[in-house]
Amino acid sequence: SKSDFLLPGTLLTGLAAFYLMLSVLGMTLADADRLGLLLGPFPSGGFVEILSPSLVLAADWPVIFGETGIILAVALLTVVGTLLHATGLELSLDQELDLEQDLRATGIANVIGALGGGLIGFQLMSGTSLGKKLRLPGPMAGLCAAGGCAVPFFFGGALLSVLPIGLF
Repeated sequence: SKSDFLLPGTLLTGLAAFYLMLSVLGMTLADADRLGLLLGPFPSGGFVEILSPSLVLAADWPVIFGETGIILAVALLTVVGTLLHATGLELSLDQELDLEQDLRATGIANVIGALGGGLIGFQLMSGTSLGKKLRLPGPMAGLCAAGGCAVPFFFGGALLSVLPIGLF
């Protein structure tokens, strides 16, 4: 199907089918949670409380500095991954990209993400191709993904804890 709504429609249908099945079986959310069918458990409240300056003071810095070689290897692999994916994107999108800008954006994003305890990352050809196929303009795919991450981060895990694990 070429429909733009195939993926979101499939996810919503799966979610509806899960809750319909719970209802047909007479199960509550607590029953589903006990059976391991739901994500979680998560702490109440937002995850933003996790970000505390005291975490920096509590870090075991000698251990971190002892892993400098591994940290540098991960940084190098991130650069190589960024360049490989950017080159693949150039071929996939049939347009030339500014690799220097991509590397700079990746570096800035990784530094900002690290301040919040985030993992390293770089552009993925699959995500960009999906955004293009869905005809999302500009950075809309990335903004949608960031928005999906921001909702539970700021509003807590209560929403996540009622989602079926099989959907993920």
